[in-house]
Amino acid sequence: MAISVKVRLHNMLRHHAGVEQEALVLAEGTLLHAALEDLARRHGPGLAGMLFASPGVISPHLVIFRNQQLLPRDQVDVPLADGDELLLFPAISGG
Repeated sequence: MAISVKVRLHNMLRHHAGVEQEALVLAEGTLLHAALEDLARRHGPGLAGMLFASPGVISPHLVIFRNQQLLPRDQVDVPLADGDELLLFPAISGG
C-alpha cells in the first residue's frame, strides 16, 4: 500500500532542489530517513549535501518539522504516515 507525504523545502534547500514543495509517494511504513534519501536521489548532489552530513547520516544542520511539530534529533527515524507534511529547513546560525 502506498502513502503520500507532502514535503516543503525552505531557503537553500529549495534552491538546490529547484522546487518549493512536492508530494512523495512512498511505501507504507517508510521511515523519514528513507524519504530524505529519496529526495536526495531525485534532486542530486546539491540537495543531498544539504540533507546528509555523510552517506546515511542526516545533517545536524537540518531542521525537520513533521505535521508542524519539531522532530528532536533522536526521533528522526520515525515511520511516515499517509497525509504527513514535512517542513525542511537548513539551520541558520549567526552572531
